[in-house]
Amino acid sequence: EYRVGGRHIVFEDEMFYTHENTTLESNGSDGTIKFTTWFPDVTLRLRKLYGVSKSSFLASVSQFQGDFAAGEGKGGSLFLTTSDKKYILKTVKKNERANLHSMMQDYARYVIAHPATLLPWFLGYYTLNVNEREVTVVIMPNLLPPGFKVHGRYDLKGSLINRAVGKAPEAGETLKDVDWLNRKRTANLSRVDELAIVQQLRLDAAFLAQHNLMDQ
Repeated sequence: EYRVGGRHIVFEDEMFYTHENTTLESNGSDGTIKFTTWFPDVTLRLRKLYGVSKSSFLASVSQFQGDFAAGEGKGGSLFLTTSDKKYILKTVKKNERANLHSMMQDYARYVIAHPATLLPWFLGYYTLNVNEREVTVVIMPNLLPPGFKVHGRYDLKGSLINRAVGKAPEAGETLKDVDWLNRKRTANLSRVDELAIVQQLRLDAAFLAQHNLMDQ
């Protein structure tokens, strides 16, 4: 169940399981709802590869309660989680949608060929339109399992420019690269794991650069 501007929406099974881009429309006394499934062939394949069953995915996403009209994050997108904390929903801005559409098939081929990728796994991609108010989301696995205790959180981008919180951090606040260095944090990895992660980062960066999403 979702809320968009106060309207409650209940997702049904057929909304998630189709093999082509599909728009379902429902008319009621309080307006019209349109639900569009994007690239279902891609997301179905990725869910199978990730080991997510149809029933568990639908159960998790259906349990979610949240309001997409509640506000946006600093980057212009809103992040929400399902009630069981298994999945994260990220809103997709209109100017990002064209890029995502153009690369979706290449992205799927890349992830299937490189299942150890550090790129997010897009297990669902949908647009919900309620009385002309539109929100598009991608659904991704939450890497932190339910009940996992987080002692510190860092957003590391490999840059020192404007990469510090710049004040005494509040409890639970996400810190950045300069904060990591100032606190002398380290990542303890075996040599084998280090090499594997660096190699995967290089592959992922090359894929993103190929699609003009970052510089190498």
